[in-house]
Amino acid sequence: MTLLLRIIIGMIVPIHNRIVYLIAYGPWGSFVHRILISGFRKLYKIEDEPIASHKKLGQYFLRSRDIFISSSALVSPTESTCMEGPAKINLNSTISIKSIDYNWQEFFEFQDSWKSSNFWNLYLAPNDYHWVHSPCEAEHWEACRVPGKTYPVNALGRRLIPHLYLENERLSFRTQHPQLGWVHVLCVGAMGVSRMPTPFGQFSERKWSKIDQTIKKGAALAAFQLGSSVLLIVEKNPQNPLGLSSPSLKVGEALV
Repeated sequence: MTLLLRIIIGMIVPIHNRIVYLIAYGPWGSFVHRILISGFRKLYKIEDEPIASHKKLGQYFLRSRDIFISSSALVSPTESTCMEGPAKINLNSTISIKSIDYNWQEFFEFQDSWKSSNFWNLYLAPNDYHWVHSPCEAEHWEACRVPGKTYPVNALGRRLIPHLYLENERLSFRTQHPQLGWVHVLCVGAMGVSRMPTPFGQFSERKWSKIDQTIKKGAALAAFQLGSSVLLIVEKNPQNPLGLSSPSLKVGEALV
């Protein structure tokens, strides 16, 4: 991407993010927000009904949902479209995600366990349920925040920004599982997603912090305030990862 185009996008993104936040959480009154919620549901064909606590569009966007969690050792952390995966990470060559080559060792979260890991690239569209859940049962989790940009993660963004997933802000989680080995969940921010709330408070930048509570499989880790992406990276599997019959995934759906 040319320097001029990068500067232009860098100027547009903060303005866009501010406008989106004002639309979703602005003091427009319940009547206006009911219209916004209704329009949003019709635009994206969302069946989830708003409840009394959804007084603003942003609150509806972060709606909760009853989810079914498979008994499988590894489940999908999101309702999303699987853009790539399951696929093996090969550190001797670049990894192509949607026609873009990545050097995995450039990620702050990189560690040696990635050398033989599988990954799933999961895209959350605006109509998807936007909470990210624990993909496995584990007692000890760590998290960190990697500051960065909030470029769009759609097809245009992936084409214009060669290192999109490296440059965008991330909220990342990791744990060691007795059968799966190291499991990483990288929540990648996007245009309009400058806030990724989590039940565990704030985390240090570029420093892993322990989460002082047991997180069961299917428990909420974080949420996106608009569509974004998750990279799920798993060191090893008790069996071969399932080939997906459909790219559309539900939270809690078996991956192995």
